[in-house]
Amino acid sequence: MLPARCRVHRPGEFRAVTHRGVRAGRSTLVVHASRTGGPGARDGVTHPELSTASVDNSVDAVDSRPRVGFIVSKAVGNAVTRNRVKRRLRHLSRDLLGATPDHTLVVVRALPAASTSPESVPGDLADAWWSAMRKVERDRRRSADRSTSARPSGAPAGGPGTAGTRG
Repeated sequence: MLPARCRVHRPGEFRAVTHRGVRAGRSTLVVHASRTGGPGARDGVTHPELSTASVDNSVDAVDSRPRVGFIVSKAVGNAVTRNRVKRRLRHLSRDLLGATPDHTLVVVRALPAASTSPESVPGDLADAWWSAMRKVERDRRRSADRSTSARPSGAPAGGPGTAGTRG
């Protein structure tokens, strides 16, 4: 079983990851991933909706471990089928989560094919998961390169207009 502290619970976190994060899709599922306000966060910005402070689900504010959430809509099947798909995804993501970088949120969205071809779900999940992790790392490197190259050499670290201003 995947512990509650390793899962995404809040709607704002789901929304932020699916809208601002990277996406990698396969025939049975789509994996969305995003870095939280820790080191290497996308664009170097801390998103309040991705913060773990004030979460009622016993998530510690200093907890940096990666977390995963699942979206299984009614298009996947009836309640029994949806719960079976969720249980399977939770089980499969447990091992993947252990090798995922800290401060990472992952949302797995099951597509209707997840219930009709369950034998392809493990491979699709692993492929999409690591593809999303590569994209998160690529974006982190790009934003780090942008932030260091955006400042002209010799310019103060505070940005233009911070040093030598007349009062």
